[in-house]
Amino acid sequence: MKLAKVTTQVSNQAQRYTQMDLVLAILQMKGAVTKKQLLVLEVKTPSAVICSLRYAGYDIKTEFVKRSPWGIQAEYSLYRGNSADAPPLFIKRDQEAV
Repeated sequence: MKLAKVTTQVSNQAQRYTQMDLVLAILQMKGAVTKKQLLVLEVKTPSAVICSLRYAGYDIKTEFVKRSPWGIQAEYSLYRGNSADAPPLFIKRDQEAV
């Protein structure tokens, strides 16, 4: 008896987003986010994700802020520089703005 291999294809598969995509979207929409907030959103290692985004070319500023119940936390935000010279947020630092 031969076994038949059955394959199924789903045409409307949901796109999977990475933690980098999630953190970048939060930084672009919200402006600043703390490490605690990223941990609540189940980003397992926020500092590693931020490091990867910096390596990918995004300027991310880290500031240490004091939050009363949690002590000092890292707060991340996208660096925009002078607004007249800054490219749109969706363009990486090493690319030219059109």
